[in-house]
Amino acid sequence: MLGASVDDQAAQSSFKEKLNLPYKLLADTTKEFSSAFGVLADNGMCRRITVVIDEQGVVTKVYPDVNPDGHVNQVMADLGASPS
Repeated sequence: MLGASVDDQAAQSSFKEKLNLPYKLLADTTKEFSSAFGVLADNGMCRRITVVIDEQGVVTKVYPDVNPDGHVNQVMADLGASPS
């Protein structure tokens, strides 16, 4: 699992620590990653989406306009796993 935003590494570290996130965060300060995935909004920030990519690098599911509350439960259920 990987999280990404256009925030810098310091902001990412603070956010990760504050929420005790168990996954890596990508600081996309150049906005190349966000642009490539089509999630860069007109205001220069990233839209909240989830992209599920399989072991072969194939996108298998996209969740547009994610509301973080309870989203992990939906993704885990769709993947056939239990949230930890």
